[in-house]
Amino acid sequence: MTVKQAMGRMWGDPWGIVFRRWNWKSAIFGALIRGAMFYVINRKGGKGFTAMTTEFLFFVWAAGFFGAVTQAFRHAIPGWLARLAVMVLVISTTHTSEYILHHWIVNTPHAMAGTLASICFTILSTIFSFYVMSRGAMVIGEDGNPFLDDMKRMPVLLWNFVGEPFKSSVFQPRP
Repeated sequence: MTVKQAMGRMWGDPWGIVFRRWNWKSAIFGALIRGAMFYVINRKGGKGFTAMTTEFLFFVWAAGFFGAVTQAFRHAIPGWLARLAVMVLVISTTHTSEYILHHWIVNTPHAMAGTLASICFTILSTIFSFYVMSRGAMVIGEDGNPFLDDMKRMPVLLWNFVGEPFKSSVFQPRP
C-alpha cells in the first residue's frame, strides 16, 4: 500500500481506522513518558504535578489516536514518507493542542520547553513505533497480540532497533 492509499483509507473511514482502533498500548506508554517529562520540566515552578496530570490526561487520549494512525501507515511505502506523514500529522495537530492546553488553559510555567521535549519524543517514538508495529508488536485489533506477549518481545525489539543502523553496509568492513 502506498502512503497516498493509506491516507485515503484513513480519511475515507476515520471511524474504522482511527477511532475503532484507538491504540491503548500506545496511549499508556505515551502518556506515562510525556507526563513524567512535563513533571521534571515544571517541578521547580511549583506546577509539576499539575503539568504531569494535564499531560497524562491529554496524551492518554491523543497517543491512542496517533498510535492508530501509525498502525494504519505501518506497511505503507515508501517507509520514510509514511513516517514523515505521521510525524507531520502528530506534530501539527497534537503538539499545537498540547501547547495551547498547557500555555493558555493550565498556565504551565514551562509549556514551550515541555512541548519541545514532547516533539522530540514524538520523532523518536514514531520511528520506534513504526519499527515495532511493522514486526507485529504494539498492534491493536485482529493483527495484534496480547499485551504481555508484546512486552516479552520488547527487549529484543529495542535491542534490534538500537542496533539497526550498525547493520548497514556503511558500517561493515570492506573485503
